[in-house]
Amino acid sequence: MSTATLDSLLERDAEVGALRAALDAARTGRGGVVIVRGPPGIGKSRLLAGAREIAEELHMRPLTARGAELERSFSFGIVRQLVAPVYLESERDERDGWFSGAAALAAPLFEPDALVDELDDPTYARLHGLYWLCANLSQHRPLLLAVDDAQWADESSLAFLGFLARRISELAALLVVAIRIPDEGDHALRELLGDAAAVTLAPAPLGDGAVAELVTAAVGSEADPAFAAACREVTGGNPFLVEELAREIAVERIQPGAGDAGRVRSLGPAGVRAVTLVRLARLPRAATRLARALAVLGDGSSLAEVGALASLDEGAAGQAAIALEAGAIVERRDGLGFVHPILRSAIYEDIPSVERAAGHAAAARLLREAGAPLDRVAAQVLLTDPSGEPWVVDALQEAATGALAIGDPASAGAYVRRALAEQPPEAVRAALLSDLGLAEARNGAAEALEHLEQAATASDLHVRVTATRRLAGLMNFNAEASGTVALLERAIDTMPPDHELTATLHAELVGAAYTSLACHERLAGWIAGLPVPEGVPQTQLELFAVAARAYDQAVVEGDPQSALELAVRVASSPVISTDPVVGVQALVLVVVVLIVAERLEEAEAACAGVLADARAQGSGLGVSAASAGRAVVRARRGDLPGAEADGLAALELRPDHNGTRGRALEALGSALLAGVDLGRPVEELEALAGQAVRDPDLPTYSQLLIAEGALLMSQERHGEALERFRACDRPEPLWGRDCPALVPWRSGAALALARLGEADSAQRLAAEEAELARRAGTPRALGVALRAQALARGGADRADLLERAVESLEGARAPLELARALLDLGSARRRAGARTEARALLERAHGLAAGCGAAALVARAAEEIRSSGARLKRAPAAGVEGLTPSERRVAELAAEGRSNREIAQALFLSEKTVETHLGSTYRKLGIRSRGKLPGALREPA
Repeated sequence: MSTATLDSLLERDAEVGALRAALDAARTGRGGVVIVRGPPGIGKSRLLAGAREIAEELHMRPLTARGAELERSFSFGIVRQLVAPVYLESERDERDGWFSGAAALAAPLFEPDALVDELDDPTYARLHGLYWLCANLSQHRPLLLAVDDAQWADESSLAFLGFLARRISELAALLVVAIRIPDEGDHALRELLGDAAAVTLAPAPLGDGAVAELVTAAVGSEADPAFAAACREVTGGNPFLVEELAREIAVERIQPGAGDAGRVRSLGPAGVRAVTLVRLARLPRAATRLARALAVLGDGSSLAEVGALASLDEGAAGQAAIALEAGAIVERRDGLGFVHPILRSAIYEDIPSVERAAGHAAAARLLREAGAPLDRVAAQVLLTDPSGEPWVVDALQEAATGALAIGDPASAGAYVRRALAEQPPEAVRAALLSDLGLAEARNGAAEALEHLEQAATASDLHVRVTATRRLAGLMNFNAEASGTVALLERAIDTMPPDHELTATLHAELVGAAYTSLACHERLAGWIAGLPVPEGVPQTQLELFAVAARAYDQAVVEGDPQSALELAVRVASSPVISTDPVVGVQALVLVVVVLIVAERLEEAEAACAGVLADARAQGSGLGVSAASAGRAVVRARRGDLPGAEADGLAALELRPDHNGTRGRALEALGSALLAGVDLGRPVEELEALAGQAVRDPDLPTYSQLLIAEGALLMSQERHGEALERFRACDRPEPLWGRDCPALVPWRSGAALALARLGEADSAQRLAAEEAELARRAGTPRALGVALRAQALARGGADRADLLERAVESLEGARAPLELARALLDLGSARRRAGARTEARALLERAHGLAAGCGAAALVARAAEEIRSSGARLKRAPAAGVEGLTPSERRVAELAAEGRSNREIAQALFLSEKTVETHLGSTYRKLGIRSRGKLPGALREPA
């Protein structure tokens, strides 16, 4: 079918008008989605061609793609069709611009030389990169992305189209997708079709007038209304079928008069579809062979390839192609292609099934020998019967590796399953099962566990270790830490003791131990016996051994200051940069050590470094983990808006990424603690707490308990709060029961007990915590404990203890905790009659609390100041604490001097969303000119 002009579209004014309106909106930056739905031949392709013409009129850049049955296994096949012309036709400098920033993450799709990372799934990074590639392109020139026959699109491309559709409203781009009904494809396509914001067009069958016009054009004489009505009845008004029928009428020299209407009706719908085969039969036999070969190879194949498969020499193939073009069966566009998929289906289905399978096998061999891309070879092999040829398994395995590397686990799984059908030798079969398990794990399939378990028993050492590590990662994600440890121990028992792969499994075992209290208890003795190397760790096992030793010294042994040297060595290891996923695991332990040692600035810097790397790599998992860690640090530094923003950012990314449950609890706990002090509504905080996965085996579960205790205390539900704090009194070493810088449960319980009138118990617990903090050399934790001890006492002792708390907190750079202690001390001094001294203490507490955004504390300090007989000298610090978490995240990066585009890419937002947040931020801060944001955003008070 030649490209339709707008003038040739019959009875489609409403659809063309809707497309024009959507394109005009997209051109001005209001992107959208249009779905064109209908049966085969109803004119969807012509509407997309019309959309392209309109886009060109509006000086938009049209990018087009078309799904094909044979290409459903091509990894990101539709995406490559859309973007490849731009990539190939642009100059190097221009191309570098398209793929700048986060869009660079999409480059491997067009230069696929990436290797599979065993532990990291690149799928989200590819989707993120593709979105920003579209954003970069649309910034230069508005885009039309038109996808025809989307029901045959590959799964990875459909995932991107859905990803783009949810974010396209703020781009200068329109996505138009045409799909057959009732065939609506898989879940990803149904999700796209269900987009409430999409405009859906459903072209109706043609009426008698339009049918008469088409028949008249084909026959050359005016069609009688009765004849046209008969044509419409037979074809159902389907434009393509009308044209096919009209072509046959012309060939048979049937006159379009009323008297011949009966001849048309006698054909029936099946007969109309059969005219393709009739027309083909009239052509030379070589044309039939070429058409059948093209049906097997698929649209876009070269004449040389199709001719070779049809066993035709160059001259015969060329003459056959000319005949097929003259018969309106085939057209030349980027190779040979059928005029319409209906024609291809008719010819393909006419080939006997045995002959079809043999044809695909021959096509696979031909393409392989010609050096065609692996996905083309593999797509043909998928449609063949097992042959036992070794090259088949090799080709499919290589194609699966490539699909995994670029983030298409669905296609990888299909290739491996077909390779297994070849009944390969046991060693090859085990490696295939390992790859299949990895693909299924990334695709969320339940069968992954079974296939990885089978591969983990392989006789080949490398295959067994690879499968074991993959299985361990999957089990850890499913919160089966105990099973992970047992699996790794069994695997280690079968390994040569000094083999380098044994060390890899030992490293996995150490990592698993720090995700589960039960596993750590089981392995604590063995971990304690691991040699800790001098200097910077050079291997994964050395890295984890040093990180584990640092964690144990800080948290279990209560000696965080000695652990600092080990933490520095971990952070300096080259393993962190060569294996980013392993590096994040190790740095999580390092951050805990820095928190426990109260080296909070260094801890925040470490989190920021991981965050920057994760954003550059498009790793949502890394961003989530680093944000969760930084939320903990910021909460302790008194940066409440920052802690809330980071905690919520980590939680917001969780639905899109396979993050760890432990990090989610960490993020949630910090967001809750910050929310309590920021004065967020109780209902909002309770809903947030309801998101928690309650797993007491997770070491970070304590963070949730502490936060829930604080929330209950704010509601004066002291008995329930006490239960939460006392639930932290657990003996497991990894829990940190005796590490007040990490789990300050005693001071929380002491405050609850004091409110319940149990002063003796409260004082005892607070004193215990103070002593533990004193031994650890952690002034912030000591100040918190001393304040709790003071509030459990009365009389002169209370003021003395509060003075000691203030003194300890002064040097700890803990503005929020210092504000609490100053407020309590000022209140005590006011009650003792020392009003002048009290006012100074209270005013300072008020200023610190305001700087932290602690609304409840600010209100209490203001009331105390008024009770002292003084007026507030200044209003609370305005603006910063009033920013929403999203505004805070955006403002922080803007304060670093980043552009709106860089901020959007780093935070997985759109540029318009960033601009909206910045506009709101400047208004709240009272800043009229768009200069640098206040230092308060970069550095807590």
